[in-house]
Amino acid sequence: MLRDFAAFVINLDRSPDRLRTAADQLDRMELGWHRVRAIDATGLAGIPLAHYNTEQFERHIGRQVDPTEIALAFSHLKAIRSFLDCAAPFGLIFEDDFEILDKSELLEILAALARCPESWDLVRLSCSASRHPHPIAIGPLTGKHALAAPLMKFSCAAAYLINRRAAEALAAAMLPVVEPFDYLLDSPWLHDHTYRIVWPVPIRQFRRFGHTIDYSFRAAKPPAWRRHGALVRRIETGMRRFAYNSRRGFFVSPWVRHQSFRISRTAARVSVGGVQS
Repeated sequence: MLRDFAAFVINLDRSPDRLRTAADQLDRMELGWHRVRAIDATGLAGIPLAHYNTEQFERHIGRQVDPTEIALAFSHLKAIRSFLDCAAPFGLIFEDDFEILDKSELLEILAALARCPESWDLVRLSCSASRHPHPIAIGPLTGKHALAAPLMKFSCAAAYLINRRAAEALAAAMLPVVEPFDYLLDSPWLHDHTYRIVWPVPIRQFRRFGHTIDYSFRAAKPPAWRRHGALVRRIETGMRRFAYNSRRGFFVSPWVRHQSFRISRTAARVSVGGVQS
């Protein structure tokens, strides 16, 4: 089963401790992985200016941008392209500060997702702490975890699973970089792919590692009258998210969603050689 997954770890040259921690976790799972050399903020000078727009980035988020945010987006693009260069049908992308909560459970989750490939294109495996409502469960993956539909914004791109369709869509949509990568990850209507999350999430950010992004920038917001662009962007995003969720039936009864999930899983089993009892 693991041969269907190619794993990629985004890692800065100056963070060997993070790489050791990541390698130890993935090696214990016997999951083959590849290091993706992350782009440092100091390396942005080598990237064509046409590939990112700092002014538009700041208008979208309503504050000063940390160059590391732009570099991180390019690092994810590099990892996604690395996945597309290999032959595996599914790609696991990790930032190097991830922590797998239970390795055996994660293997069980991956096996379940591999059995229902028609039910997802991109699956979040981690998210930051959120005060938003829990996502809507689509169907069970394990005794503890469900494949779910996010109804609100979820941040953090520490770990996610993509198929080739989602990877091609993301790679095509990322340039120029005009917003944080996790914003793009959370906007499936831009690419018309099926966006899901495993709930509860099986992976979190490693707490003993600090952030490479300087979040003090968030405190240095311009006056409210200069942040109208970000407000308009958030309203537009909320409307698009509601329309996307409505089109895909996330507001119908749980029984109907569960039956649809069962049908999708059955169809996937048939496609690989017949229904198993």
